Amino acid sequence: MAGRIKSFILPKVEEGVMQDVDKKSLALIKNISWVMFLFETVAFIVFILTRREFDEAAMVSIKSVSFCLATCLIAFLVAGKILRMGVMSHRWVELLNASYYLLLSLWAVQVAYRNYLGNEQILTFFAVQIMMVCFVPLNPILSVIFPQLSIALCMGSFTALTRESELMSLITSFFR
Repeated sequence: MAGRIKSFILPKVEEGVMQDVDKKSLALIKNISWVMFLFETVAFIVFILTRREFDEAAMVSIKSVSFCLATCLIAFLVAGKILRMGVMSHRWVELLNASYYLLLSLWAVQVAYRNYLGNEQILTFFAVQIMMVCFVPLNPILSVIFPQLSIALCMGSFTALTRESELMSLITSFFR
C-alpha cells in the first residue's frame, strides 16, 4: 500500500524528460531571481536615497535587503552555471530550488516579523510565498511541506511575540 502511494506521489520519470524539466526549472529560477534582484535593487536605492539618517532600524533593513539581494544573485549565477554545463544532476537542481525557496522564505518571515513589530502589514511575506509557490518547482512532497513550514514559522513568531507582550503587560501592571 505504501509503495502505491509513493509511486502515485513520486512517479518514475524518464531521464530525458527529467533533464528537460530540470532545464526549465533552472531557467525559471534564473529568471525569477533576476527579476527579484532588480526589484529589490530599485527598492534598496530608493530607501538609501530617501533616508536622512541611518538609525539602527535602517541598518537592519539594509542588512535584510542585502541578504535578499545576495540570495537572488547567487541563485541567478548558480542556475546560469548549471544551465551552461549541459547535462545536469537532478539532485543539484533540487538542492538549488529547495535552498532558494527556504532562504527567501526565511528572509520573508524575518521581514514579516519586523513589519509586525512596527504595526505594519506583512505583504512582503505573502508576496514572496506566492512567488515561491508559483515559480519555484519542487518535488511534490516539498511543495506541500515548505509553504506550510514558512507559514508556521511566521505565525509562530507572531504568537510568541503576542504571548511575550501579554506577559510583559501582566508584569508591568503588577508593578503599577
